[in-house]
Order: sequence, then C-alpha cells, then structure tokens
Amino acid sequence: TLETVFEIFSIDSLWQFKSGVFIDFIKNTHLYHNFAYQRYQVLDGQSRNGWNIETGIIHYLAKLKLEASLAHYFIKSYGGTLHGIKGELNEDWSRRIYSNLILDYITYEKVTNDNNNGLNLIFKNGLNVFPGISVDGSVEYLVSDVLVNDLRGIFRVNYLFDKKFLAFDKRKELKEKETK
Repeated sequence: TLETVFEIFSIDSLWQFKSGVFIDFIKNTHLYHNFAYQRYQVLDGQSRNGWNIETGIIHYLAKLKLEASLAHYFIKSYGGTLHGIKGELNEDWSRRIYSNLILDYITYEKVTNDNNNGLNLIFKNGLNVFPGISVDGSVEYLVSDVLVNDLRGIFRVNYLFDKKFLAFDKRKELKEKETK
C-alpha cells in the first residue's frame, strides 16, 4: 500500500470519493481504471484537494494459477505530483500458499523542487491460516535519493474484517475450477 501525503499530513477527516471500471477484455484478461477524489484539512480552516488515478491490465494464466498485471498510476496533492509504473506477478501455489513479486518505478515532482525517482522491488510469501486470517513475510529493496540501496524485511499478520470479500474469493476459486 502506498502511503500518500493525504494519510501522513492531514489533521482532520479525509473525505474521499472512489470510482472504478473493470472490463473483461478477452478471456482471462481485464482492463481497469480507478479514480479517487480526496479533500482533506491540512491546517485549521485550510483544506486541499487531490486525486489518485490508476489504469492497468490484468491477465490470468489459469493453468499456472499466475496473475500478471501492469499499471500506470498518478497522484496529485498539494505537495506535488507522482507518476508510477507497476508490474506485478501473483501466484497461488495452493488454496493456502501464495507469492507476490512487485516491481514499482516512480517519479515525483514536489512543490519544493526536490524531485526524485525511485525503484521498489518486493517479494512476498504468504499463508492463509484460516478464512480471513493470513501471515506473510516479504523482502523489499528500495532505491531513491532518500533510500539508497535500502533492504528491509517485513512480517505481517492480516485479518480481513469484510466477510463479503471472503465470499467473493470463494466464487473466484469456483470460477477457476470451471475454466480448467
């Protein structure tokens, strides 16, 4: 998850409107476009607007249980603008074990003219312990003017509060079985 300036520097409520389109382009290939408008208070009585836009393509190789995606995203805030290109591979080795590989390149322009580029590479392995509960470990490599050759490891325990999503995940799994 990309932490934006909206999440870090707002002092009051964040108002956000999100919308998106997901199109089945050809079998196992989807195009998507997401848009989010945000309004947040940065100082007492001073609010700012911003938006996030992401457009991408996802292709699912059913026999390999491999999902590949490529996306461009754009973020505009009072602090500047950010463009990013992200490639991602997601593999479900079994119902319980999964892996992700993400390569993310960004370029940003700040209002302070402290402009920069960054590269982020993440490899993650995870285990679905129970429905809605998973654990994962990841290794992340970052390169930018701020984080020069930064390598970090992360261990997380995740709990999914939204049971509707779990039902969606089961429907997805049934659909995969039907396509085999």
